[in-house]
Amino acid sequence: MLNANEDALTGLLRAAAERGEISARHDPHTLAAFLVTFLNGLLVSSKVTPDAKALEPLVEVALGTLD
Repeated sequence: MLNANEDALTGLLRAAAERGEISARHDPHTLAAFLVTFLNGLLVSSKVTPDAKALEPLVEVALGTLD
């Protein structure tokens, strides 16, 4: 299932880059793998640090990969 989600995200990211909605500087597959890994880590971190305000800067950095 993880590969299916990552594959679907790869397609979405590729299309968004082609439309100029996100930066095309990263390979869509690599970017999808990074985002899936980041989200998994964020889920773990949210169990240890349930304060959303503490995690928001991490999300901002991850979203910066799309610029």
